[in-house]
Amino acid sequence: MRNTGRSSSETERPLYTWRLGDLLTAILIAVFGLYFLWAQNSVNKSATKALVSKGGAQISTFFLGEDSRVDLKEFGVNMILEVRDGRVRVASSDCKQQLCVRHGWIERPKEALLCLPNHITVELVGEDAEYDAISR
Repeated sequence: MRNTGRSSSETERPLYTWRLGDLLTAILIAVFGLYFLWAQNSVNKSATKALVSKGGAQISTFFLGEDSRVDLKEFGVNMILEVRDGRVRVASSDCKQQLCVRHGWIERPKEALLCLPNHITVELVGEDAEYDAISR
């Protein structure tokens, strides 16, 4: 190794130098992202009821106002839905992979739980059920 007389700090350069336009672009992207997150959360109201369908045909409707457990055995499905604090989840199911159980809680209008082996869909509806995006 040869010694060139320069220290290692003199030869190191930053990988990228930020220019004013780069900084403004990054700030604008962050501001728009935060705005859309805020707008999404402020538009989505809480759901008021759940529609349960089997094979595309509605089989049950229940309100999310009070905590309960809904058993779907009377519709030929070994599944229990749990309602708590205005949210709903699949508490138990006899399907093999248990994806519907592991999905967790849903609480906003237009959110849905699916159990494909049992052909069950649980969709939440609420105050703004007719909209699925921000419109002005």
